[in-house]
Amino acid sequence: MLIDFFYTLRAAKLPVSVKEFLTLLEALKRTQRLQDRRFLPSEPRHPGQGRKTLRQV
Repeated sequence: MLIDFFYTLRAAKLPVSVKEFLTLLEALKRTQRLQDRRFLPSEPRHPGQGRKTLRQV
């Protein structure tokens, strides 16, 4: 998918290099890692006080 994008940019005569492509990949990986961390369930601050489910409410 990104390879096609890279070659489309090159076909349009934009000055893109392999280094810029690799930089884009690294940025996407870092963004994904940050999003993964953000959506991990957090541990309760006090034991026994985790998130309640609908059944417990």
